[in-house]
Amino acid sequence: MSVNLGFAQASNDFLIAALLIYSLAVLAFAGGSIAILDHVHGWVTKLAIAVVVCTWSWIAWQRWRTGRRITRVTAALIIVATLLTATSASWPLIEPAAFHALGIVKKKAVRASE
Repeated sequence: MSVNLGFAQASNDFLIAALLIYSLAVLAFAGGSIAILDHVHGWVTKLAIAVVVCTWSWIAWQRWRTGRRITRVTAALIIVATLLTATSASWPLIEPAAFHALGIVKKKAVRASE
């Protein structure tokens, strides 16, 4: 059986192969992205902490200046951002326990000179 794509016909085998290759390309991209994120975790976490602290300061200053309470949505969003940032900052402490619980063994980095 073939599929008419308007400009050409493709067999089911070709479509399955194309889908498989596309899926592998997406997985490779995702893996590379995660590897890059692992290397930038430190400075991105510091940036997130700075943003959360500045946001809390801005909210406090606005509340003091106007005398109005913050909305529930604003409070909920900044609390979620604070919890996520705290989790990210504590990841080096959480990582061994999380990996052990999931049965993941993280190999130690090998120096290039060895």
